[in-house]
Amino acid sequence: MKSLVKFISIAALVSTLGITALAEAQENLSGEWVRKEQRVRGSWSIVERTDGHYLLLDDKFRTRKAPDLKLVLSNLSIEAANGSNALEGGLVVADLQSPRGEQSYKLPENFADYSTLLLHCVEFSKLWGAASLGR
Repeated sequence: MKSLVKFISIAALVSTLGITALAEAQENLSGEWVRKEQRVRGSWSIVERTDGHYLLLDDKFRTRKAPDLKLVLSNLSIEAANGSNALEGGLVVADLQSPRGEQSYKLPENFADYSTLLLHCVEFSKLWGAASLGR
């Protein structure tokens, strides 16, 4: 009986400290950016949370500022993707919040249908960078 009480107490403590939330935010995918027309520094990762999957850009994320930068899911290979075709068959996830620093973007439920992540300047049809989602 004492063991059961200890287990319940530990479970309550873990829940209170939010440790269960850490377990729910396990990384599924991560990687670095491949330069296309501009340098994109820092890492990205995709994590699963209770309310869906999120694309995270780390605190070292840096790129050149530009109008209309978008994060795009695509099935083009990194080699084939360019400023002219970046949106073909792609899905725009969001406008880039900032050219610097840590950021988080909720992904659509069908994100797993795509193999590549692109950072694309729509206004000037320039593909900043790309990343393979490992599919």
